[in-house]
Amino acid sequence: MRQTILVLTLLVTVCASAQAQSYEQLEKWCRDDKATDDQTIQGCSAVIASGRESGEKLARVYYDRGLARLNKNQLGPAIEDFDEAIRLNPNFADAFSSRGDAYRLSNDPNHAIADYDKATELKPDDASAFKGRGLVFAEQSQYFYAIQEYDQAIKLDPTDADTFNNRGNAHADDKDYDLALQDFDQALKLKPDFALVFNNRGIVYDNLGQTSRAVEDYDRAIALDPNYGDAFNNRGIADLNLGRLDAAMADFNNALRIDPKKASSLFGRGVAKRRMGDTAGGDADIAAAKALSADVTDGMAAAGVRP
Repeated sequence: MRQTILVLTLLVTVCASAQAQSYEQLEKWCRDDKATDDQTIQGCSAVIASGRESGEKLARVYYDRGLARLNKNQLGPAIEDFDEAIRLNPNFADAFSSRGDAYRLSNDPNHAIADYDKATELKPDDASAFKGRGLVFAEQSQYFYAIQEYDQAIKLDPTDADTFNNRGNAHADDKDYDLALQDFDQALKLKPDFALVFNNRGIVYDNLGQTSRAVEDYDRAIALDPNYGDAFNNRGIADLNLGRLDAAMADFNNALRIDPKKASSLFGRGVAKRRMGDTAGGDADIAAAKALSADVTDGMAAAGVRP
């Protein structure tokens, strides 16, 4: 009997040790920047359930789980986590800024702006909040205000290639192409493998009528990201405008491989087919494109492509 009790005691001790080790691993996932988003969510959920943390430390746990959920586009749960982080720590500027990101991605600009405002009030040197507020203004086509926000974000963090890209887009949308090119160039100095910026700079060159230079940038974007559907689509349009029909067909086919319902690629392929003598096939693609997007004809015409 005594031997049985000793064995049971040993088993209980081993199990308790394993559980403790498991909790330590989960807690590490919650706090480790190198953990995957799923690991962070699992780890932080375990820390929350344990009841071991409170106050600002618990606020940080909710914040970390909220960031992981935001990264996974789980916007509602992310907002709930940021809500709890802010309830536990009302001066948590980063939580306001991140909740602003979640609201912005949820197409709720008013709540997003309110959160970014609070974040910059609590933390005036928070470049991310200025950047987020700039994105909201840009999405509302208020490019003057967007550029002001990006200016401040860049002043606070002149090493953020993404903000230069965003400001470049705002300048381009405002048709200030010279300033747009300057920003895209700077973004690429900071991050030479930034495929998105090559694509965006290519669009500006297209708008300036420098189609061959645009193609060079689309080439580089695709080399960096072979599944970049927009870059294939944009290069296909440029190919059409340069009269390179075979190349245009190949690009539109690649764009449609990545996104079979991309109206501009269907329309462009239809135009290419018609110019190559396949009228029936071209008409079918153009009709399919119009069924997907009523304004695709006007959009492609603005890019220089007409049936």
